[in-house]
Amino acid sequence: MNFTPIDFNNWKRREVFFYFSKMAPTGYSLTVDIDAKKLKDTLRQAKLKFFPAYLYLVTKCINKTIEFKIALNDGVLGYYDYLTPLYASFHEDDRTFSHENTQGSCLLLRRRRNCVKTCIISNKVV
Repeated sequence: MNFTPIDFNNWKRREVFFYFSKMAPTGYSLTVDIDAKKLKDTLRQAKLKFFPAYLYLVTKCINKTIEFKIALNDGVLGYYDYLTPLYASFHEDDRTFSHENTQGSCLLLRRRRNCVKTCIISNKVV
């Protein structure tokens, strides 16, 4: 994962960033209703789970927008070339959770052997 520093003095969003990070720190959330029936039906037919497909699609969308990847790295403002999801996995045997971090492009290869990605793309859900 590469980090590209932002030239803060020449950045067109400098004033906006300063205001919302120093003067009026804020957070945000977004809730959107979407029709996931086609995706759910496709996954059900392939006997695949919804969450890995959802995580793959959300990560893919987020990684298309630089503003979602801006961060401070050792005090330097910049952005990453891509973000990776962090998610919990439940262990039936001892009923505990562990956190997993899978690179976005490898998420389905590792979690579902690329079946979900192939299934989604072939049915034009993406």
